[in-house]
Amino acid sequence: MPITRYREGMMCKTPIIIWLIVAAGIYLASLIRNIIVIIAIHNNDGRSPKDIKQRIEFLYICLVMNFEVAWLIYGNTFHYSRDGIACMNLTPSTHQLWILMMLILGIGYVVMLLYGIVILAIIIGGTLIMCCYRDQVSEIN
Repeated sequence: MPITRYREGMMCKTPIIIWLIVAAGIYLASLIRNIIVIIAIHNNDGRSPKDIKQRIEFLYICLVMNFEVAWLIYGNTFHYSRDGIACMNLTPSTHQLWILMMLILGIGYVVMLLYGIVILAIIIGGTLIMCCYRDQVSEIN
């Protein structure tokens, strides 16, 4: 679908079209990352493929994922505002854009929830391991 079909989206007081274009760029960056990982592992030049993948993933997390979280928060600030809700009913095409943005925000919520669960599990697991280790050390002394 050509973006010119959604010209009415510019009538909206919120930057839905710009937000969606940048969100698409974030997903494109993820696809490019996966392609680079495949190419780097295939042409590893004697280095460990795991090392190459870790470096690429670290750069991706630092550059793209942090920006993605900030972009989702930015999208939330205007998507559920009075102007954002007004855009939903402005025209049929702005309604479609609003729904698409809501779906992308929903996917972002799920991803952030999964990362939160993983981080929480790591923290709880690390705390339990440290407590058990401390108890074993105190029993030895």
